[in-house]
Amino acid sequence: SKEMPQDEKPQEEISFGYEGGRYAVPLAALIAVDDRDVIKAVHSSITSVNVAKCRNITGRVLHKIARSCPMLRSLDVQGCVKLKDGALKAIAANCPGLTALDVSDCVQLTDDGVCAAVDVCPSSLASLHVDGCPKVTDRAIFAIADCCPVLADLHLSRCNPSAVTDASIQALAGRSRGGASGGCPALRSLDVSLCTSLTDLSITAIARGCPALTTLDVADCHNLTDVAIARIAEGCPGLTSLDVENCRTLTDAAIEAVAANCPSLTSLNVAYCSNLTDDSIADVAANCPKLTHLDVSLCDDLTDASIKAIASNCPALAVLVATACREFQRRRRSVEVKVVGDFVCCRLCLFFLSCLLPPSRR
Repeated sequence: SKEMPQDEKPQEEISFGYEGGRYAVPLAALIAVDDRDVIKAVHSSITSVNVAKCRNITGRVLHKIARSCPMLRSLDVQGCVKLKDGALKAIAANCPGLTALDVSDCVQLTDDGVCAAVDVCPSSLASLHVDGCPKVTDRAIFAIADCCPVLADLHLSRCNPSAVTDASIQALAGRSRGGASGGCPALRSLDVSLCTSLTDLSITAIARGCPALTTLDVADCHNLTDVAIARIAEGCPGLTSLDVENCRTLTDAAIEAVAANCPSLTSLNVAYCSNLTDDSIADVAANCPKLTHLDVSLCDDLTDASIKAIASNCPALAVLVATACREFQRRRRSVEVKVVGDFVCCRLCLFFLSCLLPPSRR
């Protein structure tokens, strides 16, 4: 085999997969990536492996990585649907310094694999994504709460909705079945979207136990009320991103609480929250000047007043999505508006354009 020049350091990263909305290799090549491609790139200096969405990868790769890469810090196997618990257990047993693990959409993984990973890497694991793993339940989340005190980023979206309950999310906040526990007080980002069994109990616990939270996604958590969102706003004033899409019981009171307590908010998604009115959006505009992204799709009671308030008070706005807002549609108005500083690029009727432009540009 060809020898590496002495002054050339081996690469510390293997990246075939999908990251940040981009593919590391052309899609056609990604689909063809298999065990042999990855295994031949493995060596002892590797600290990061990304084979996200390489659907032909099997547990053989992870066993090889486990044996050969003791310094592994980051592993992304998102969408590697052939992986099973045994492969993840091998990684856990041999790579105790793991800080970031993404096993999203690895549909064959169960609580056993996740529990093994968090049990071995308790002092280092800072980011864990298990979205779309239908066999992951409360048992794995209790293990995360017990073992991961430095965890900052946790994604549980699209896990088994009936098997992820308030009890395990409360444990993340330090309120376990047997009383107080360590939980994950350093949590900064939490995604429990489509965990439809959750209620105000779990989210209010997060508000009390995770004050450093900056990003919360509870989209499609239908049981949440104004109480939960108001508690988040009060308990997590550093919140920058909130997604409550399709939380249909929410009213102005929830969003007004966010506006009053979270001045650093940059992204807000209230799509399908059909009880909202111009009052809450005006409050957001007045109190959240850093807002860059707002989605008010299918908020039927919003009128031009909301758009004017945002345009007048949010100079950093980059994206405004207002799909199928009844009052806008009646006048054949915008579907999506993109604003960059005081320059507006938008798909809308000229009739609607004047209310978006700053006075100096009209």
